[in-house]
Amino acid sequence: MVPSPRGALPGAALRIAAELGYDIAIWSVSRTLPEVGTPARITQELTGRLEPGAIVDLHDSIGRGNFMPPFSGLRDELAAKREVEVVALPDVLSAATSAGLGSVTLSELVRSRND
Repeated sequence: MVPSPRGALPGAALRIAAELGYDIAIWSVSRTLPEVGTPARITQELTGRLEPGAIVDLHDSIGRGNFMPPFSGLRDELAAKREVEVVALPDVLSAATSAGLGSVTLSELVRSRND
């Protein structure tokens, strides 16, 4: 199983994944706030869209920032977003549990859909 970076799936990537027998997984719920935001706002945004089978994406793209010039400020912004999401995560998981949703790995989700 290969998660898709940035949701970018060029035809060549799809073809090679198919040739290698890989499944492609793309998230269905992700942060859409362009600003750093607050843990409460992130929790509200994400939990409002959770449903059975949702795949939640909370990566911070920090790797992309490592290739930017230090003066661009992108690294600091991405690190701040990561910190807010890490703080929000326990509340997101708690809200999901309260709504009767559980957390599973991607492999477990795929297996459950194939059963």
